[in-house]
Amino acid sequence: MNHEGNFLKGLVWAVPLSITLWISMIGWVELILRFICENK
Repeated sequence: MNHEGNFLKGLVWAVPLSITLWISMIGWVELILRFICENK
């Protein structure tokens, strides 16, 4: 088992996952901020 191959595979999987996670997190923050602003 070569560790470099596994590391590259992990990177290929982790990068899109983290990007989608970040986008959804930012979307949630925007929704919450909009909700707070409307209820003031």
